[in-house]
Amino acid sequence: MTETTEISLELLSEQLGTLAFDDPSPPVKTPPATPPAPSHGLLDSVASGARKLVERALDSTNHSAAATLKEFVTLPDAIRANMADVKANPELERDAVVSRNNAIPAEELAFQASRKAFCRESFAKFIGVPVDDVHVDDIPVIAIGGSGGGMKAMLGTAGYLQGMEEEGLFDSVMYLSGVSGSCWTISTLYTAAACSPTTLVSHFTKVLPYHPGDVRHIQSLLSPSPSTLVPLFFGGLVQKRITNLPRGVVDIYGALLALHFGGDGNIDPEKMKLSHHAKWMDGGRAPMPIYTAVRHERPWKDRVDADVTTADIEKFTGKKFDEAQAEYDAEGDKEEVVVDLKSKTAWSQWFELSPFEIGSDELKVWIPSWAFGRKFANFKSVDRVPEQSFALQVGLVASAMCAPWTASVQTFERTKATSTFGEKLRARASKLIAPDAPLSVKEFLSKHPIHAAYNWNPLYNPLPGVQKPGLENSRRIQLIDAGSDNNQPFYPFTRNGRGVDVVFCFDSSEDVERN
Repeated sequence: MTETTEISLELLSEQLGTLAFDDPSPPVKTPPATPPAPSHGLLDSVASGARKLVERALDSTNHSAAATLKEFVTLPDAIRANMADVKANPELERDAVVSRNNAIPAEELAFQASRKAFCRESFAKFIGVPVDDVHVDDIPVIAIGGSGGGMKAMLGTAGYLQGMEEEGLFDSVMYLSGVSGSCWTISTLYTAAACSPTTLVSHFTKVLPYHPGDVRHIQSLLSPSPSTLVPLFFGGLVQKRITNLPRGVVDIYGALLALHFGGDGNIDPEKMKLSHHAKWMDGGRAPMPIYTAVRHERPWKDRVDADVTTADIEKFTGKKFDEAQAEYDAEGDKEEVVVDLKSKTAWSQWFELSPFEIGSDELKVWIPSWAFGRKFANFKSVDRVPEQSFALQVGLVASAMCAPWTASVQTFERTKATSTFGEKLRARASKLIAPDAPLSVKEFLSKHPIHAAYNWNPLYNPLPGVQKPGLENSRRIQLIDAGSDNNQPFYPFTRNGRGVDVVFCFDSSEDVERN
C-alpha cells in the first residue's frame, strides 16, 4: 500500500470516529509523523477495524481514494460554510411556526387543482372517451400505497408503478405513499429517476447488484465528484452534530442507502431536500409523494427532561423570562396533547412527510418540510439552519430495526408453526401480546432494541408552569418505520381534505392478512 493511501486511510478512520461520536473540531491539516500510541478503548477498536476493512477493500493503486477521503476530513468546514449560505439555503431567511390545524395546507390544495387539470387528458384516454367529455370534477382522486417489506417491497412497488405507467394510469394518480421499503421506491423515483417508473426500474437494474455497505462500491459512487457527493450524502450527519442532535445507526444507514440508490451520482443536489420534490409536481406533472413514520407512545414512560433554567428559556425565546411567560399566558386557545398516564396500552402515532409539511393529525402538529431539523419552543423555531438532508430521512422512514420487541413477537406469532413445539411457542407469543397482558410484560416488549433517529420536537414547551406530562416535556422526538404498526400507508389517505376515492394497495410484505 502506498504512503498516500496509508495516510488517507488513517485520516478516514479518525474522521469516521469524529462524525459518529465526537464534538465538532477543526479538520486535521497534516498527518502525524508517527502513529499515535495504541488505545484499547471501544472507539479505537471500531476505528481500527474500519481501517483494516478499508485497507483490504482498496488496493494501493486506487489514487482516487485519497481525494474522496480528503473530502471526509474537510467535511465539517464545508458543512459549516453551507449552513451560512443563504443562496444555497433560502430557508435561512425564514422562521417557522408550528401549525395546530389539521386542514390541508394551501400548497397542497393548489397542487390538487393543477394535478386534476393535468390528469384530464390522460384519464380520458385511459377510460376511452373524448377529452371534452371529461370534467375535472369527474376525475376520481386516485392514490397508490406500497407496503413495507424491505428491498422486496421496493422492487415490487417499482414493478407495479411501471405497469400502471405502461397502461396509462400513472398520470391519473394524485397521491403516492409507502411504508418502509416502498418509501425507498418513492424516494428513488423523485431523486434519481426523474419521476418515471420505467426509468426507475432501469435504474434499479444498474445499482442493485451491489451491496450498499461494500467499500469498493461506496468509493466507486463517490469518486466521480467527491467534493459534491460527500457533502450531499454525508453532510446531514455533520449538521446534526453541529446542532447538538445525537447521531446513530439510523442516520448512517440512511446516508449509505441514499448514496446506494443514487447509483451513478446523476442526482440534482436540490433533490436531496424533501421540500424540493415539489418541483416535480409543478403544473400537476407528477403525483404527490407521502412518506410515513410513526412515534411510539408509551404513556407510562417518563419523558420529562431535566429542569429548564431561566437562562434556557430566555435563550429559547430570545426574551426575558417574565416577558416570555406573560406572552404565553396571554395567548388563547392553546391546544394540548393529552396523554392518560394510567393507560396500560401503547400505540403508534402516525406522521407523514411530504414536500409541503411534516406532522401528525393525531397530535395536531405540522411544520413546513424545510423546517425539519430546527429547534422549536412554544410552537416557534428558535434557530435558523438549513433543511435536513433527505438522505437522513431515507433511513428514518425505513428504520425497521428500531421497531419495539412487540413487533417481532407479533411477526413470530403470525408465522405458521411446523411442529408441536412451534405451536406452543406461538401460543405463548399470543399471550405475551394479548390486550390483558401484565403491564410489566407490555413495558418490556415496548422497548426498542436499537435507538431511533433523534430530531427536534416541534411540540417542545420549555416554560415552567405550563408543561404537561408527555411529549411537550421532551426536547427531542423519535420517529421509526411505520411498518411496526401497519405495513400499508392507509392512514395518510384518510386525512380530511384529500378526498381519496380509489386506493391501489400493492402488498409485497409478509403481513398481507394483517394489513
